[in-house]
Amino acid sequence: MMFGVIVMAPVAVLSWMPGFQSMQTRILFNDAFSKGLQMFKIITEKVHQKDV
Repeated sequence: MMFGVIVMAPVAVLSWMPGFQSMQTRILFNDAFSKGLQMFKIITEKVHQKDV
């Protein structure tokens, strides 16, 4: 329980700060970041298909 508080408390405090919110938005909606996630999904699907 205490570990969760130690980890989540700073995240909660930072999420209320305006600068941190804009950084989170940029990370979530950045095209390059999103394409990287899509490529990761494609790569992992190919690996799983080879295993089957």
